[in-house]
Amino acid sequence: MTVNEEKEETDVASGTFLVNEISAKILFDSGADHSFISHEFGRKLKLSPLRLSTPILVDIAGGRNVSVSNSLEAVTIKLNRNKFHRELFHFELSEFDVILSMDWLGENLVDILCGRKMVRISPPGIEPFVVYGDKSRVNSGIITMMKAINCIVKGCTTFLAYMIDAKKEKKAMTDIPMVRDFLEVFSG
Repeated sequence: MTVNEEKEETDVASGTFLVNEISAKILFDSGADHSFISHEFGRKLKLSPLRLSTPILVDIAGGRNVSVSNSLEAVTIKLNRNKFHRELFHFELSEFDVILSMDWLGENLVDILCGRKMVRISPPGIEPFVVYGDKSRVNSGIITMMKAINCIVKGCTTFLAYMIDAKKEKKAMTDIPMVRDFLEVFSG
């Protein structure tokens, strides 16, 4: 399935989330029977593929069947600070890094609200929560909070910007808090 096809479907949603602390494009697909990870993304995780004792047959577009004989274990998917450990089948995917299918969706009592690009997750033993899929595919130059946290953890130089909509709110420079007024908090 491509990104454009995903936008048209009613039983799927997609978004960018962390998989083993690396940003990944994830497709939540209630029409798929198995959960997959792309070969390319699997290499980024530096995990060794495990040979399945019995390969599985996967139906793909055009009515063809493809045999899948490897999986990756120790895959951790992070959604809203909740971690899910999963074995994913190694498969050639073109536009997504991970596909979470009915097996995962069912275990975690997931509702996909396609029109809102929202996924409601109610896993046993964890407070229910919601994640939002990508609403736009336009590269605006603004990164997600997850990517920002990854950059900070890796030691990248970071800047904090304070922005307001000048049309909605008129503020004087004296209304904007200054770091120098909070030295006890920002002292190094």
